Amino acid sequence: MTDLIDIIRTECVPNRNCMLTVFDHYGESGFLYFKDAQLIEVNTGKLWGNHALGEVFKWRLSSYTLGELPIGIKRSLWDPLDKLIEQFAGEGAAAGLMDLLRDLPDGATGPIPTLRLHETSPLAPLAERIQAVPGFLALFQEEQGSLVKLAGRTPVAAMTPEWFDDFYAKTAVMSDSLGSGLLLEWFLDLEVCRLWKIQRGLYHLIVISDLESDADEFEETCRTLVAEVVQ
Repeated sequence: MTDLIDIIRTECVPNRNCMLTVFDHYGESGFLYFKDAQLIEVNTGKLWGNHALGEVFKWRLSSYTLGELPIGIKRSLWDPLDKLIEQFAGEGAAAGLMDLLRDLPDGATGPIPTLRLHETSPLAPLAERIQAVPGFLALFQEEQGSLVKLAGRTPVAAMTPEWFDDFYAKTAVMSDSLGSGLLLEWFLDLEVCRLWKIQRGLYHLIVISDLESDADEFEETCRTLVAEVVQ
């Protein structure tokens, strides 16, 4: 039998940021999302948060997989990890976990990784041509729940994967409050640059420009280029 607390202790906490997928003997699956070594959300079927976590703790687990933390997971669990575990597994079940958390190395993240596109990639012409657009700074692609840089330079060192995770979480809150559903595209004017989220088919792109270029002209040029190049 696979022990959930042992998996959290040996796999999830050391990885800090990850998605744990667990399966029970009846084929049910549950998803536990960890950020900075804290459990921020749980989902199984139609259940979320504490209700889902309580359900998963009732299961007899058969197997599990560990993957990257998807972008934009909205946090609903705010209690410390040890308290969440003991809420459903009993007092003392998370013994020693806080010591493990304190001994973890600094969780600061590095820059967004750069993906070198193969010449046959549909995005290769876009990555090359978009750099000639006046005001262009950087092009990113959201791929399998994470961001990769395709061209340009990140204008602010603080724009790490963690920064974008937090931003996606805020857009999720905003879309929920407006009742507008998932925001597939958006525009954001920051203090040092501008960001556009552009969707084209299966591709989710983020384009960054400087503040000196005309926002409307830049967006129109980029969208025209994306439509021409990305099929």
